[in-house]
Amino acid sequence: MSNGVETDDNNANSTIIGLDVMVIPVRKLALQGSLLVDDLEFRNLFKSNSKITNKFAFQFGVLWTDAFTVPNLELKTEYTRLDPFVYTNVSNKSNYTHWSLPLGHNLKPNSDEIAIKLNYDITNRFNINLLYQHQRSANEIVTDSLGRVLVNYGGNINNATGYFYSDPKFLKGNRIDRDIITANLTWQFIRQFFIELKYVQWFIKNIYQNNKKFNDKYYFATLRVDY
Repeated sequence: MSNGVETDDNNANSTIIGLDVMVIPVRKLALQGSLLVDDLEFRNLFKSNSKITNKFAFQFGVLWTDAFTVPNLELKTEYTRLDPFVYTNVSNKSNYTHWSLPLGHNLKPNSDEIAIKLNYDITNRFNINLLYQHQRSANEIVTDSLGRVLVNYGGNINNATGYFYSDPKFLKGNRIDRDIITANLTWQFIRQFFIELKYVQWFIKNIYQNNKKFNDKYYFATLRVDY
């Protein structure tokens, strides 16, 4: 999470403020949390109406090293939630993006995610990790017969049309659920030279289309040099 101040076309400040906390209650166990407020307005912080700009994102998780008493095994679990329109502004110049991609979490606005990761150093040169992600996202822009936006549910980071009067609810709109499994093997065959093998499987469910399901998968090999 990051903080910064940008200027919109209407000369209004677009402010992002982030707070990160980590606590180690016992040896080998860490608890962490992050809070982000986008377009902060203190006078409206605890109010609720369609013209308030405060948007929130948060994340909390647990890191357990030597998990299940297995040396070099790490278990990480996180929950992340982004409100509608997080990182998004009416002027694309003020979006928290680069080349239309988010600079913060890679989740879309109006989404949440549960992630569980196992990371194991087999040796000092071989590493394997497994990642499971369950994501929920929603997005839809409703227009009238003349193409004017009536409601924007805030799931497109590059489109804030109708933001000031839409007042969307979390996960409202065309909802999609995704389950993603990623397996990654890394071998450092020479110091600072790595070969990576990755396999990713997607299970997609379009809730708004009567739970229509799709599957996708891909895999690739990468040569990486760290310096």
